[in-house]
Amino acid sequence: MIPKLPPELEWEIFELAAEASTEDCAKYMLVSRQVYHWVKPALYAHLIVVEGLGHSPKLDDHIIPLIQPNHCFIKHLCITNFTCLALIIPFMQQCTNLLSLAFWNSDLLEISNLRFLAHFKCLRRLSVHMNTLVDASLEATEDSWFPALTELEIYTGPTNICRFNQLPIFPSLLILNFRMIDVCPLILSVFDSVHEVYPHLRVGCVFSMYARSGAIRVVNAHHSHVAAYKDRIMSPVCCWRKRLLWQETNRIVDERIAAESEGSGTD
Repeated sequence: MIPKLPPELEWEIFELAAEASTEDCAKYMLVSRQVYHWVKPALYAHLIVVEGLGHSPKLDDHIIPLIQPNHCFIKHLCITNFTCLALIIPFMQQCTNLLSLAFWNSDLLEISNLRFLAHFKCLRRLSVHMNTLVDASLEATEDSWFPALTELEIYTGPTNICRFNQLPIFPSLLILNFRMIDVCPLILSVFDSVHEVYPHLRVGCVFSMYARSGAIRVVNAHHSHVAAYKDRIMSPVCCWRKRLLWQETNRIVDERIAAESEGSGTD
C-alpha cells in the first residue's frame, strides 16, 4: 500500500505516540519493519529496575542480554534495591547517552566502583544519595564533573547534609533538591554556604509527610530562592520520571520571587 502521508510525518507520528505510551510500543512494532525501527528507541528510553518487585525487571543474567544491545537508546535510568554489583556496574557504564539517572540504595558500593558516575557527560538530571555523590566526587576531575547537569536531587539525613560542601562545583546547576525526613538544625547554614557558591540557585527541601510544619515555615522564611515543602506524592520513581519535585520547587520559588517583587514595588 502506498502511504498517504510523507514518510517523515509518519515517523514523527509513531515516534510521538510511542513516547506518549511506552506500553503501546509493542503493538506499534508489529505494524511493519520500518515502524519497528522508528519506535524502538522510545521502548528503551525509560528503564526502571527495582529488584524484588514484580512490576519491574530484575537485573539478572536473563534480562541483561535483552537490554544490553539497546543500551544506546536508554536516556532515563532508575536503579534501586539492586544487589548484584558485578552486573550493575558494567551495565551502567555502557549507558553513555543518559540524560537522567536515579541511582538509589547504593550504600554497598565502594568508592572505586563509583568512578564511572562522573563520566556521564550529557547527564541533565541526577537523583542520588549524598554519600554516594560525595564518594564519587573523590575520583572526579573538574572537566569530568557533570558539565551539563541542571537538576540535582540528593537524599540526605541530618548527619551528612553538610557533606554537600565537599562536592566540586556543578557548572550548569539550576535546581537543587534535598530529600529529608525532617528539618535538621544544620540546614540553614548549609543553605547559606550553597548560595555563596550558587547565588541564583533554586533550592528545594522536600520533607516527609511527618515533618514539623513550624520548622518548615522557618526554612521557607530564610531565603526567597528556597522552597521547603512536604512530599505528598510518596512515590520516588514517579517523582523522578515526571520531574514532579523539581517542577514544584521551581513553581514555589517563582511565586516567592514574584511576591517579593510586588512587595518591594509597593514600598
